[in-house]
Amino acid sequence: MSRRQCRFLRYWALNICIARRSGTATPGFSYEDAEWDRLFAIARTVSGSSVGLWFAATAFGYIALAAVLMVGVLAPLLSLLWPDPATLPASAFFALLALMGITLLGVGMPLSLAWGGALADWFAGTPDLAREVADAALLRKVQRQFWRIAIFAALSVIPVSLLMTALGAEAGWVPTILNLAAAASVLLGMIARALERRRLRRDQQ
Repeated sequence: MSRRQCRFLRYWALNICIARRSGTATPGFSYEDAEWDRLFAIARTVSGSSVGLWFAATAFGYIALAAVLMVGVLAPLLSLLWPDPATLPASAFFALLALMGITLLGVGMPLSLAWGGALADWFAGTPDLAREVADAALLRKVQRQFWRIAIFAALSVIPVSLLMTALGAEAGWVPTILNLAAAASVLLGMIARALERRRLRRDQQ
């Protein structure tokens, strides 16, 4: 496992363990008892002083990646393939949006978690994660879960959007609303978890 992978596993452990302690549902992310024990052990290696910085850096990184994909990849690709927007098929447009969604959730979110973790570890002087034999298998499981959620979420955009297009409705707002909702859920989830972690630390004092 690379340092980036270890950092991703560390901060995913923090995120999922805060959610579990607060009773927040995490559909698509289930673990065996031994895996939960290891996730909680990993989460405890994060310095409390760096949690807020990690939340902020992760959210900013994810939003920045979304903007780069939209402006630097999707827009130029659409201009190259369909110079005349009037000739752009709805199915192609939504398929590209779905591909971007898969990339954001399957690649962008793990990268944002790791990059935010790198900044937080640097700020707090947190040493590298002490690896255990089962960590590689746990990492692969988490990565599969991310890809499964990403594919399901992205593909769900296509039938809804195409249905609205077939009904003659303006469907262009659907991906925008979904992207904004995803970004908002990430930000609100991180804020809620930060507040919950602060409350738990206060209760332990």
